[in-house]
Amino acid sequence: MEKRYTFGITLLRALFGILLGAGTLVAQSTEEHDHSRPEGSHGFTVDGKYYTCGSHWAADYDYGAAVERTRLSNPELYQKMVAYSKGLAPPSLQAGNFGFYLVDRANPEEGYIKVKATLRYPRFGDDDIVDDILIFVDDKDNEIITDATIDALAEGLISKVKNEHYTRNPDTGVIYNDIAIFGDPPVIPDDKYPGYIALFLLTDIKEPQSLRGGIIEGYFNPYDQTNGTGSNQTNILYIDSRESLIDKGQSERAIDGVLGTMAHEFQHLINYGRYRLAGGGFEATHWIYNEGLSEVASIRNGYSERTADRYLKGPNGFPFFSRPDGNTDIVLRGYERAMLWVHYLSERFGDEFLFELTGSNGQGLEPVRKALQKRGLDTDAETVLAEFWVANYLSDRVSDRDDFQGDPKYVYDLDVTGRAAVTSGPGIQDGSVTKEQQIKGHAAYLPLYTNILKPDDPKGIEVRFEKGDRDYAVHAVKFNSNDNGIEVLPLDISEEYTFDKFTTLVFVIVSLEGDGATVRWRVESFVSGVEDYSTNAGALSFINIAPNPVEHEARFSFRTSEPGPVALELYDIRGELVRNAIEGVHYEAGEHSTVVDVVGLPAGVYTVRLSDGSGAMAIRQIFVVR
Repeated sequence: MEKRYTFGITLLRALFGILLGAGTLVAQSTEEHDHSRPEGSHGFTVDGKYYTCGSHWAADYDYGAAVERTRLSNPELYQKMVAYSKGLAPPSLQAGNFGFYLVDRANPEEGYIKVKATLRYPRFGDDDIVDDILIFVDDKDNEIITDATIDALAEGLISKVKNEHYTRNPDTGVIYNDIAIFGDPPVIPDDKYPGYIALFLLTDIKEPQSLRGGIIEGYFNPYDQTNGTGSNQTNILYIDSRESLIDKGQSERAIDGVLGTMAHEFQHLINYGRYRLAGGGFEATHWIYNEGLSEVASIRNGYSERTADRYLKGPNGFPFFSRPDGNTDIVLRGYERAMLWVHYLSERFGDEFLFELTGSNGQGLEPVRKALQKRGLDTDAETVLAEFWVANYLSDRVSDRDDFQGDPKYVYDLDVTGRAAVTSGPGIQDGSVTKEQQIKGHAAYLPLYTNILKPDDPKGIEVRFEKGDRDYAVHAVKFNSNDNGIEVLPLDISEEYTFDKFTTLVFVIVSLEGDGATVRWRVESFVSGVEDYSTNAGALSFINIAPNPVEHEARFSFRTSEPGPVALELYDIRGELVRNAIEGVHYEAGEHSTVVDVVGLPAGVYTVRLSDGSGAMAIRQIFVVR
């Protein structure tokens, strides 16, 4: 059976032969998240170790021990595995019935299982197979999954994907879009299905008992790239057939979700081959590029589901390139920042950059540094990281990219943030104050200064950031009071800057070191950090706002010291009045509360101003989430 498959396979085959002969292939596994369930998790524990999607579970997994357990517990299956690895039982596409060897992921201590499957695509009656992919379905699900579903998946893989403005080419399938962007998939010696780019096995992927929330939608196991006992010896990708497809009624949305997973997992296959050939050793931090590139593969094929809103609630929560450590929320935020970072690189530098990034190894910013050099781009990785954080802050401050008059590198075309990076909060105080902040590795801290107190007579401030033992970068984002324009200014450390006539000023401070940075700065005139500012202490004050962050409505509790009219107003980040919650209502002295509806307001940071007829005023900040 002849196949037209010419993606540089001679060089790949030779290089993989060297790797396999040297015995240096390290197993990698990917376990994917349900894109339609943002509350889910990828994390699980085996033998006291915590794992997520990416390379490190299979890199740690002892396949030899699993084979030995299978030999002892199931000698018949073991003999079939040995025969298959030695080429004594090659599959025949005409046979119709197939078996694939899988580690029992729900019970990894049990060794291997064999999944019996039926070839569902292509459907043929002779040797004339014209497509480059094969789709198999677990026999347990074969009668449930319809021909229409298989045809829709095949069409998405081969010829047509979702037509969105961010799709690379809607008239090209997942396979060829991924190859065009990220490069050639690996070709392994003695492939049991020679000439086919990839095989997809739809099966019920059973989650380990220690998986907390969510499901595993798909995975890629590089052990299948070897000729070891238990390997399927081909480019096979495992896709969940139950929770992802059957349980969702095989609907159009479910099929789109599965195609997004297929794009994600096929990129893992490409990433594995190119990264290994580049000399990668599965460093602990490379997972963010492995996962980020695969997330972008879904996006570039028209399937964008995930947003980074959880992560951006705490931009200084933990080192940016750190691997998730087991807490469910941390795992989700890890996936979000991986997607966010590589998506920003994708929009800014294009597909050619993603190709170079896929083959660049190293930790932290090193893969980006190498890709920039390969593309001959006149910037450095540290500058890109700092500008990335500015874009994350401006994400929901700019309604449309064409509406932004500044440099487009500071805004997204497809905004996947879900919300802006959270600032440290407003607070206004006269005088000179020195601030110090610990910022974690490659993370960000965003102090905010506001003139909401006197919008008609805005003050100016002088600020100087001090040099420290670790490098960091600062951008000032200024919202002007006269025309509501936005200015972004990179600052030189140790230089003094004066800012005047602004409604809001945010400093986007970014650590450029993996071990973080201590940042000190001095501000003249007023400074952020006061949670409740009152122009007349005791006369008027907030007691509480709950919940905060708020999605629908919040109860505002406050105290008045004398009877009279009270106003409660909400201002957006530009200093524009967006809601009159209380307008001149008479209150007696004492404690009061009112419920404020924020439905219809975009996600972001808002300043709440409480004032009375005597001129007393109090300021608080709320966070609206969506």
